[in-house]
Amino acid sequence: MIIKYKPEDFYVREIFDIKKFEKKDEGRDFFYFILKKRNYNQIRALKKISRIFNVSVKRIHFAGTKDKIGVTEQVISINSIKENEIENKLNIINNKVKDLNLKYIGKYKGRINLGDLEGNYFEIVIRDLKNSDIKLCKKNIKDIKKDGLVNYFDKQRFGYANNSHIIGKLIIKGKIKEALIEIFTSLPENPSEDLKEFVLNFPEGLEDKNSLKFIIKNLPKNMREYQKVIEHLLKYTNDYSGAFRKLHKKLRTLYVNAYQSYLWNLTAKKLKEENVNLKEIELLGYNTNLENLLYKDIILDLLKKENLNLNDFKISHMPELSLKGSKRNFKIYPKELEILEIGKENLDNSESYFIKVKFILDSGAYATNVITSFFTKK
Repeated sequence: MIIKYKPEDFYVREIFDIKKFEKKDEGRDFFYFILKKRNYNQIRALKKISRIFNVSVKRIHFAGTKDKIGVTEQVISINSIKENEIENKLNIINNKVKDLNLKYIGKYKGRINLGDLEGNYFEIVIRDLKNSDIKLCKKNIKDIKKDGLVNYFDKQRFGYANNSHIIGKLIIKGKIKEALIEIFTSLPENPSEDLKEFVLNFPEGLEDKNSLKFIIKNLPKNMREYQKVIEHLLKYTNDYSGAFRKLHKKLRTLYVNAYQSYLWNLTAKKLKEENVNLKEIELLGYNTNLENLLYKDIILDLLKKENLNLNDFKISHMPELSLKGSKRNFKIYPKELEILEIGKENLDNSESYFIKVKFILDSGAYATNVITSFFTKK
C-alpha cells in the first residue's frame, strides 16, 4: 500500500461555515484567506506569506495543521496588514511563489480558532494494491459505514520523528534538559545526511559553552528555529525552562498534547480489546474525575505503568502548558464515504491496482487512520 505517491494523491479541503466568522467580535480586523499549497510545509508557507505581507508570522492564525505532502486547502486569518495592499500581495504570491495560492474571502472582527471548522473533505488515492487488497477494502468500507472505527490519534500527532509524546512526558515530569536533548537528537525515518552527522556528534550535555557553540555552528538547516534555544543557554547557563520557552508556545503545547494523545490511544486500544463501546474517552488531565468511570481500573493501571498521577498534568514548573483534561469521541463515522475509482496501473514497472476514495471527517480525526482501517484484517 502506498499513499502520497504524488502530491495530487492526497487532497484535503477544510469545510467551514462563513457565518461563524461573521459573528466574531474581538474589536480588531482580521483578514481571511484560503491558502492552497502543494507539497509545501505549512510553517514554511506561513513564513513565506508573512515576509510578503511584511508581518510577523505570529499574526497569521489557522485552525488545523495540514500535511506537507499533498494538495491542501485551509483557512487562515491575518491581522495588522493594510487592506489596500492585499490585491498586490496576492498577485506576488499567486504569480511568483511556486505551489502556493492565496484567495481573499473577507474581513471579520476576530481570528480563526481551532473550533471554527466543520471538518475536512478528503480525496485520496491508494496505490500498489493487490486484488485481495481491493476486496478487503470494499468489505471494510461497508463495516466502517455501519460500525465506525476507533478515533485513534495517528502518527502525525507524534511528530516527524515519532517521539513528541516522549518529549511531552519529560516536560510533564520536569525533566526539561532531557526534553531538549531529545528534541535535538530526534531522527526521522529517513534522515538527511547532515542531520545524521549532527546527531552522531551531539555533545553529551548542554552545560559546556564550547559544546553549545558546536551545536549552533553545526545545526542542520531544518533546525535553525532552535538556535535561539542554545543562544539562551549560552547566556543563562542551566536555565533549561527559559531555553525551552524560546520555542513557539504552539510547539511547546504540541509536545504535552502528544503525550496526552498517546495515553488516549493506549486507553482506546485496551477498551477495543475488551469490546467496550463508549461514546467518549477521557483525554487525561488534572481535572479528570475517575469516580464512577466505567474504565477507571484501565486508567489507574496505565497511570501506574507510566509512573504518573493526574496532578502531574498541573505542570507547576511550566503552568502555561498544564492540561486540564477533556473528552474525545471513541469512534468516528466518516461521512460521504465512497469509492470513486478502481483501476490497474504499472507502478515502478510492476502491475498493481489503485483505488480512489472520498470522505468527510470532523476536525481532529485523521484520514490516515481511516485509510489504514481499509486494509486491516479483523
